[in-house]
Amino acid sequence: MLFLIVAYITIFALLGFYIFRGTYEGCTYFATIDDSLFNLLVLLTTANFPDIMLPAYYLSSWYCIYFIGYLVFGLFFLLNLLLAVFYSNYKQMLEKHIQSRDQSRFDFLEAQFQECDRN
Repeated sequence: MLFLIVAYITIFALLGFYIFRGTYEGCTYFATIDDSLFNLLVLLTTANFPDIMLPAYYLSSWYCIYFIGYLVFGLFFLLNLLLAVFYSNYKQMLEKHIQSRDQSRFDFLEAQFQECDRN
């Protein structure tokens, strides 16, 4: 799952690096591949959404398709999928913990019963 998110951010970072080359947006947010990766990682948290999109939007309103497509797929599909994976793993760990606690309680009660019932 982590590989899928890293690949998704990397593909859009490379795409943004080449789309916005030579523009104010490219100099500010997509100057290098590292800057692109970092800014798109922060953008996936929606912390800098209007700040990163507005310079490109002033050049052409078609650039907002890049950002909205990135956010829609990333937020509504990938992050929800990541949340589902974490929840599923948490649920499995909780079930194992409950089963082991129930088993230890049963073993304790059985030992106490055997100690009280000598016949």
